[in-house]
Amino acid sequence: MSGKGKEPNMFSEETQGQDSADDPGSPDGAEYYTIDLSDVHDKEALHNKLAQNLPLPDYYGRNLDALYDCLTEAHEPWHISFTGCEQAESRLGGYFLGLKETIEDAEEATDSIRATFG
Repeated sequence: MSGKGKEPNMFSEETQGQDSADDPGSPDGAEYYTIDLSDVHDKEALHNKLAQNLPLPDYYGRNLDALYDCLTEAHEPWHISFTGCEQAESRLGGYFLGLKETIEDAEEATDSIRATFG
């Protein structure tokens, strides 16, 4: 994070922390989220699940480019654990691999994102 003042909160109060296992009081200061993808059947459902479980801004465009942009914007560190990945990959195929690549690219671009896929 830069030495600038705290950024205004541009995240929807409706999406913050819903159905996630976030722990803002964690020792490392990170927020923890667990997202179960086992019931995701298509791209729309995937992006709905992400919007419901992560504090993404209201303007989140519900595509992988928009996800990358939101993940790499300035925010507190997030540790995201994706579960149900085998089921999601079997249904989404290459789009699931695109999700993984997007997350991995965001991890490389910023220290604010850490993710696991299981």
